[in-house]
Amino acid sequence: MLAQLMRVIIIDQDDRQAAALSRLLSVIDKTTEVVTIISSVQDAVRWLINKPACDLIFMDVELSDGSSFDIFKEVSVITPVIFTTATADYALKSFKLNCIDYLMKPIGKNGLIAALYKFKSLREQFTPQQSATEKELVSKSLAQPNKAYKHRFVVTLGDKIKYIPSTDIAWFKAEGNIVYLHTFDRHKFIIDHSLEEIVDSLDHYQFFRINRTFLCQVTAIVEIRKYFNSRLKIYLSPEPDDEVLVSRNRVQEFLTWLGR
Repeated sequence: MLAQLMRVIIIDQDDRQAAALSRLLSVIDKTTEVVTIISSVQDAVRWLINKPACDLIFMDVELSDGSSFDIFKEVSVITPVIFTTATADYALKSFKLNCIDYLMKPIGKNGLIAALYKFKSLREQFTPQQSATEKELVSKSLAQPNKAYKHRFVVTLGDKIKYIPSTDIAWFKAEGNIVYLHTFDRHKFIIDHSLEEIVDSLDHYQFFRINRTFLCQVTAIVEIRKYFNSRLKIYLSPEPDDEVLVSRNRVQEFLTWLGR
């Protein structure tokens, strides 16, 4: 049986460092194919919009025309990312995105091997074991390829009416029959929707229902830890008053979603 080819792109403004990474990848893993090397935010956005097949992205933070974090503002990046940079300053911010690892430059062989092992372990562990709910979501997406997701929520504040973009929403929480919307800048609003309605209306790549009362955006997740009785504890920003736990029977589905 042939080994599965892993298609990689490198986003780095330093041609020498990008070439060195490409050579190191070819030495470590013969199944790796570097599809392209990109040096700017705008070229990366144009490439990702066209969505060529790709399994993994190595991405430096500082690019020739800005920060690589700007890429995520322009296009939905669903491919796993390994950040490569000379400083640890961006580590926390990177893990709010599609980051599965964070490598400091100069990139060593052992660190790269560990990062690739982590990526392949996640891919092999979760992709084949797709849950029934996950399969249902995929089927719905195929049946409704032009479905428009909700991008704004209307809220009232006294006699004022305003809208909240979905990108500004960290998480939703249901308390009895009331659902609250919490923004990244720590504002809280009551909204006239049930949690079930909200789940159906939002992009499933960005939002996940953690449990019966919490629905969160992936960029709000700061940290994930193993918890008692095979559950996971989720740390969100801004931090809610209550613990946020993924129940044992939803852990597999959550990790599959997280690794998209």
